Amino acid sequence: MVNELSKIMLKILPIHALRPHEEFDRDHARKLSNEIANTGFWSSPIVCDAESQIIMDGHHRFASAQLLGLKYIPCFCIPYDKKYVSVETWRESEKITVQDILTCVKENRLMPQKSTKHLLTIPLIKSHIPLSILR
Repeated sequence: MVNELSKIMLKILPIHALRPHEEFDRDHARKLSNEIANTGFWSSPIVCDAESQIIMDGHHRFASAQLLGLKYIPCFCIPYDKKYVSVETWRESEKITVQDILTCVKENRLMPQKSTKHLLTIPLIKSHIPLSILR
């Protein structure tokens, strides 16, 4: 198990390296950015694909980081591998695959908000990273 977990890394990535695939609620992102600014710390790293840096979980946090003018963002980098993550949709009548997400990003288009649900097979920890080092 320890060897498997070594593939999961918490990294501080340049914000411009992350690749969103989904739209987000701007009001929610604004509210979240105010909450993050008030604490002065980043507590929930974004989850992204280790290879492509496609955001799996954290589109609102990504938008909040942009609103806060951050240059860097904490991310758990996880392989798009069935051992670690599966992809579902929040919409009952639809089906979505990793390939659908990769195609969207390749074509520079965003899926509607809450199109994808990434289910992780491993628990992730919170962080306590001062915003000052992310600027």
